[in-house]
Amino acid sequence: MKSFSRRFAAQVTLSLAFLGCGSEGPTGHSNVDQSKSTLALGHGEKKAMCNAFVDYFFSVVDTPEKWCRWQAQNKTTEPGGGLTDAEVQSTCASAEAACLAAKDQQYRLKKESMRSGCNGDNPLSATLMYAYSTCDTTVELAESCGVEQVDILDDLRSVTCSQFTVSRRTAINSELNAPSCQQTGCR
Repeated sequence: MKSFSRRFAAQVTLSLAFLGCGSEGPTGHSNVDQSKSTLALGHGEKKAMCNAFVDYFFSVVDTPEKWCRWQAQNKTTEPGGGLTDAEVQSTCASAEAACLAAKDQQYRLKKESMRSGCNGDNPLSATLMYAYSTCDTTVELAESCGVEQVDILDDLRSVTCSQFTVSRRTAINSELNAPSCQQTGCR
């Protein structure tokens, strides 16, 4: 009986290892022809790009706690958000605590909102690649631009509220200068 159990455990372990091979997770790139001009996209292609972006976004902002940190840092730009690092940090901490009180609901609502946006009349309008998808560039550059912007934001937002500063807030609110966004020739 022990040899059967060991053999079964080995097979299960090997099967799980094979299932994990090659699955990198969301890349932010859709199945839309990457060389196609963004000006020639149909609604279904824009929807596919939006869904790929949303999948990538939530692979980065992958917990309710992380979503609350991002939201809290956004609150520092609102009126009363502060002009000094101490004021920004205080606003951020208060907003994060409020979000964390209903974190699962907040996170679920954000996911639903972003996913439903992909089903709207202009699926790309709520993505970080929108401005770059409305000029003559390729799907590949527009999607890479969206991915790089999420990555830049993730790096800027990688600190706690007690470490969040006016300069980080300013960097988040300015043009992120992702290399592929610059390559689009847009703006």
